[in-house]
Amino acid sequence: MNSVLIIDDQPLYSEALASLVQNAFKSVNVVESTDSAEVMELIRNQPIDLVILDVVLGDRDGMRLAKNILATGYQGKILFISSRDYSSLSKAAFEMGAHGFLNKNEAKATIMDAVLSVTRGYSMFKATHNQSSGNVTLSNREAMVFHYLAQGYSNKKISEQLSLSAKTISTYKTRILKKYHAESVVELLNTLPQEECGSLCC
Repeated sequence: MNSVLIIDDQPLYSEALASLVQNAFKSVNVVESTDSAEVMELIRNQPIDLVILDVVLGDRDGMRLAKNILATGYQGKILFISSRDYSSLSKAAFEMGAHGFLNKNEAKATIMDAVLSVTRGYSMFKATHNQSSGNVTLSNREAMVFHYLAQGYSNKKISEQLSLSAKTISTYKTRILKKYHAESVVELLNTLPQEECGSLCC
């Protein structure tokens, strides 16, 4: 990854996020902007690999801006961030072709996990699925672990991907299975409808 564009109308948050990304990707060029016209100019004229933008940009609509970005034929990744943790926003982001939706209040480690996963080609969305037992909601970290489990990764391999201990991954795995009332990942994948698996398994 060579270039990241951060679009957020909160300067302190934007600067902090830029610093996190810069520290994680030493050679990456991080650009910050809040101006829609400037954003479109950057998208058209610079090789932006990842766009991180807020759903709400003052009185502007981040979703609409993302649609405009995609309309240019942009082939990079789009990761939404928001202080609003609404499943409807996450669903809308997924359906428009974005690659992730993250709450701004997540821990720094979780935010960077999501950024790293998106840059590696994965979609990262907080998942809420309807089951016979009611709604099942996974945290962003649980969704990340589930995603790797669905790809057949071992606990050890996932721990390496997320920079966590294998024991911690095992704990997340247990929580996920308990939420879905499943005895194993295989059972879960066999019983969870494909359309509900959605972004977790892509």
